[in-house]
Formats: sequence, structure tokens, C-alpha cells
Amino acid sequence: MSISGGVVGTADVNCHLSLKLGCEGISRNVGGNFGNVKFKHKDKAITLASVNNSAKIGKEKITVDPLTLFHRICVAKLSDEDLKMFLIFELSPFPLSLFNEEGMRKGTKSSLFSAFTPTKIDAVQGKNNFVVVDGGHLLHKVVWRRNLNFGDIARSYLTYLQTHYGSNVAVVFDGYPSDVNGKSTKSAERIRRANLHSSHEIIFNEATCREISQEQFLANERNKVRFIDLLKKFLQKANVTVKQAVEDADVLIVESVVSVKSQYDNIFMVGEDIYFLVLTGLAPMKENLYFRKCGKGRTPDVLYSTMSFKYKLSRMILFIHAFSGCDTTSALFSHGKTKFYSFRKRPTPGRKNTSIFQL
Repeated sequence: MSISGGVVGTADVNCHLSLKLGCEGISRNVGGNFGNVKFKHKDKAITLASVNNSAKIGKEKITVDPLTLFHRICVAKLSDEDLKMFLIFELSPFPLSLFNEEGMRKGTKSSLFSAFTPTKIDAVQGKNNFVVVDGGHLLHKVVWRRNLNFGDIARSYLTYLQTHYGSNVAVVFDGYPSDVNGKSTKSAERIRRANLHSSHEIIFNEATCREISQEQFLANERNKVRFIDLLKKFLQKANVTVKQAVEDADVLIVESVVSVKSQYDNIFMVGEDIYFLVLTGLAPMKENLYFRKCGKGRTPDVLYSTMSFKYKLSRMILFIHAFSGCDTTSALFSHGKTKFYSFRKRPTPGRKNTSIFQL
């Protein structure tokens, strides 16, 4: 395992034995002629790069560098006919219009916010409010100060919730089941995130002081699971309602909001994800449901409601969001969410085919 990156190699990885493998290769050629010196491919050290960049040819697993492959094609190509011959072969292991080297193509989900009209915060009436906070957003929203142990860090989350949202607040976290065997709807997205930002696992308790940055710590899923368990217990002791979904928390957050909407003047969902606004489209118009999108840095918060989009858009919003790429579907190359939204407004033949997806 890479201590700095957290990448775990398979049983084939033997780069830690590079010196031994090199000495064995040299010893097999000692005493022979220089012109007869040979090193077999099977005797090469296999590095951690083989975990993410490898192709299986027959029974052999070979690490592939796309740039090296491109350079060799450029050197070997003598004419356009040669290039045509090279392109007969499947040089890409996946459809590039839907996937890249990291997995499913990811679109810019936040671009869909442009299809909605914000609601003025001053226009919200009533004082008896209830707030449901996205736990994934909360984990990164509260900045961890230096030289604090994890017990003090958990206390800073409680202080943040009480200061910004009062006592009528609930927090909903994602679930991280260990028995999904890669069949989870979020497994592909979590693998992608782990490859982008990985770190080593840390065993800790409330008295443990952190030694790495907040982002590095939370990049490791096992660290995140342990910290959520610690934070849940701390918040529950302070009488804060805490829920955790089996996997993705988006639907549970919306269900939590809808279940108490008759008990309060206004219900707010707090987070950054476009999913909450998309799911709000399923609620009846003129409901007391709001989505508060938190700004970053000096960017102010933005408030959305069930009146933020027109009736026709609300009937198609789930189709637009899913087909333009989300955590469980691939985005199309060079076709963002705004293109799908504008396509809905144009009278094209394909538009009729989308009518079967309307709510």
C-alpha cells in the first residue's frame, strides 16, 4: 500500500522487491557475452500504477501508458494507410463518449442551477422553522482548527449547528455499507473520488489529535465512516436529531423534510447539491419547502423553492438530470446539463421521445 496516496495494490504488485529482482536478472547474465544479455518482460517489477492503468492480454496483465502508445504509433506510422491499419484495432478499452480513464464522465452538476429562479430570502414568512442539513456538506463546511482533538472537532460541529440553525435542526448522513460488493449505486462515484484524493487510514478516538489536513483525512472512506460514527453519538447526546441512510442520503433528506412540513411554518434543506432542488420538483407547487444552497467563501447563500421552476420543467427535471449525468449515470462528452435543458425547449423530433419520461 502507498502510505502517501493510500492506493492498495494487488497480490501481483512487487515493486518493493525491485532490488532483489534486479540482482537476480543481472546474476542470470553474469559470465555471458554482452550481445546476448536479455531481460524477460515477466521478470520486471510490477508497480502500483498497474492497479489503475493496466490491460489484460491473454493471461498476462500489462501496465499501459496511453501516451507511450500514442508515441509508438506516431513513430511506426509511415503513411496514412498505416494509420488506417492501426485504427482497425480497439485502442480504447471503453466508449470515450461516456467514460474516461477515471470511470464515468462527470458533468458540471451545478450548471443546472441556471434553470431555476432563486427566491428572495426576505419573502419567507413565519418564524417556526425546521432545518435539515446534508451531513456530507456539513463535514466539509465546518473548518477544523489546528491542535484540536477529535472530541473538540465534534464539539465545533455542534456549535456551528446551534449558531446557524438553532435547536430545530436535523442532520442526515450518507451510509457506507461494507457488504454491497461493488453493486451500490454510489460505488462508482466513490471509487472515482478515492482515486482523485486518497490518504492512509487512521485509528482514532475523541482524545486523538489529527496529524493531517481535514481534506486528506476525509478523503479516506474508512476515516470518514469512523468520524461520522463519533459525530453522530456526540450530536445525539446534545439532543440533535441525526439520521443515516443505507447508502445515498438525498432521498432520506427530502423524505425527512416532507414528513414534518405540516408541523412548521417553513422547512429548509441545507446543502450544495443540485439533487435536493431536483427532488423538490416532486412536491406540490406553493409548498413551504425550501432549498438553501450554501455559498463558498464570500459567495452568499441562495434560496430556492417549489416555485423556482415552471410546471413543465418540474415534469421533466428528473429526466434532464439523469440523462445529462449524475452520480449514477455518465455525462455525454461535450454535452452539459444546459444543453439538455435547451433541447427540451426546442421543437425537435427527439423531444417527442422524451415525453414518456414525464411525471
